[in-house]
Amino acid sequence: MKKEWMAGAAALALLMGGCGAQAKPAETPVPTAAPAVWQGISPNARVTWEKTYTKCGHSHCQTTFVESEMVGKSLQDYAAYHLGYAVQGDFDSITLSRYIYQYCPDHYVIMDDGGVLALFRNETGESELTRICRLRYQASDLPEDIRPLVYEGIPYGDISELETMLKQVSAAKMAASAP
Repeated sequence: MKKEWMAGAAALALLMGGCGAQAKPAETPVPTAAPAVWQGISPNARVTWEKTYTKCGHSHCQTTFVESEMVGKSLQDYAAYHLGYAVQGDFDSITLSRYIYQYCPDHYVIMDDGGVLALFRNETGESELTRICRLRYQASDLPEDIRPLVYEGIPYGDISELETMLKQVSAAKMAASAP
């Protein structure tokens, strides 16, 4: 009985890796390649530019792709690259927004230009108006209640509104100069 017990113990020891038997190495997981994750702005990131014009209240949006030199950069780097814009979003979708103290490009603006009325427009979409032409009317030709407005600019949505106003100014000028 003692022999049977020893034979059983030896077999058990072999199964458990004892008594000089080599222990079976623990299975280690084989590393697999992780999917590519961008650690910065994605090369396919979409950028939405939002400009809000304070003088007329209009907003304009445009969507583009991120600039190639900004791929892989942080959102803080992107904000530094586009000074003056608030930056929001993530590495795949970025929104740049800013307020511009001006009329938007949808408007023609009549302003006083050294005592003469001139037609301006926001050609670039930024804060500067571009003079398109000087008109043949003096600021003093305008009715009294309108004169103060031309210093900030009087916006017109389209040329027909502007033509109507100029006809009224012309008629008022002719009426004032009639004997």
